[in-house]
Amino acid sequence: MAFVSGLELSNNTDLLSVELLLDFLTGTSGVGREQEKAADIVRVVLAGCLVGKLGDDEEKEDNVIEGVKQLDLFCLQLAVQDFIFRSKYK
Repeated sequence: MAFVSGLELSNNTDLLSVELLLDFLTGTSGVGREQEKAADIVRVVLAGCLVGKLGDDEEKEDNVIEGVKQLDLFCLQLAVQDFIFRSKYK
């Protein structure tokens, strides 16, 4: 099981760390032992601070909306890659 928190996608302009996390969770990064670790993950718990804080001004609200879109894309990519990975190694 993997616990993910603190992504703060509304404040994160460099999504490389999110892509690296996605690659690790789906087993598409690393070789040998790293891929074996990813194969052992059967559940991913999204546990807070994923989008960021809602502010008072309109700009922060726009950032939060963009963060929600990024979170939606992250979840979609995780689900699709997991389906492909599990189907490949059934």
